[in-house]
Amino acid sequence: MTPYEFKFYDPSHIITGIACGPQDDKTSSPEAEVVDGGIKYHHVVIRLSPVEGPWACSIEISGTEENSVHMT
Repeated sequence: MTPYEFKFYDPSHIITGIACGPQDDKTSSPEAEVVDGGIKYHHVVIRLSPVEGPWACSIEISGTEENSVHMT
């Protein structure tokens, strides 16, 4: 039950959101912790710590192009 590190890098986008959820209704989602980078960065390292029983997850990362202008 060793933790697994998921690494993501995209030099042209800035991360604006990260979600980690169970892959399906038969598996548990691991504990997820951002250990480097994350929102407002070009990269993220997520440590996934297994839980008891079968586990799997779906990680979704959203972002915006670095040079785009957004109005709020």
